[in-house]
Amino acid sequence: MSSTVLSRRTEIRFNIKDFLGLVVLVSTVAGIYFTMKSQIAEARQLPKPPRSREEIEYRDQIINNAILETQKDIKEIKESMKVLEDRLYQTK
Repeated sequence: MSSTVLSRRTEIRFNIKDFLGLVVLVSTVAGIYFTMKSQIAEARQLPKPPRSREEIEYRDQIINNAILETQKDIKEIKESMKVLEDRLYQTK
């Protein structure tokens, strides 16, 4: 095993093939970046897609179910409060 020491005199060999590969890599990354940037700018200007009737009905159903569950919870809380009040007044 040989150890390599980096210093001011260290030489880096870089041939034409390596240079062209680096240029292709950099230009590909830059092309992808600018293409994505323009697509994002274009997408920001597009109108939002309209909601389908099924999506609206589904969301409405979820909200209604949540309301019904909340009403059940409130009834249970009221019943337990009534029991606690009755116990409180019976101990007096």
